[in-house]
Amino acid sequence: MNKDVLISINGLQVAEGTDDSVEVMTVGEYYNRNDKHYIIYEEIDEESGTKTKNVIKVSEQAIEIKKTGLVNSNMFFENNKTNRSYYSTPFGDFTIDIDTNGIAVNVNEKDMDIKIDYALSINNQHTNDCQISMSVREMM
Repeated sequence: MNKDVLISINGLQVAEGTDDSVEVMTVGEYYNRNDKHYIIYEEIDEESGTKTKNVIKVSEQAIEIKKTGLVNSNMFFENNKTNRSYYSTPFGDFTIDIDTNGIAVNVNEKDMDIKIDYALSINNQHTNDCQISMSVREMM
């Protein structure tokens, strides 16, 4: 896969019988270093215009999503493990626990598909069951 990629992210959160989904499609950068895949892209807040830089690091064992900007966090996803992190937003700071139920990564020469299934707790209270599906495609 070359440096310029098209990234499609679908997120689903289920809480108390309601589903909330988010879809993001953007361009970004991809590179591979030391057997880890890196995906980098920016999100822009529609109201303030403030940017958040996202760096996703994918290895055989784990996925790390680091956000810096309007939102700041460093989330770790490891199969059958719970990881604690902090999530800082303009509305306040939260302690989050990510209980990862499953990770699937499929890497080919020109694309990558990632699926993460996890439970999210905020300030020690279970809030959502979540799924992230990400598609990274080489741009022509």
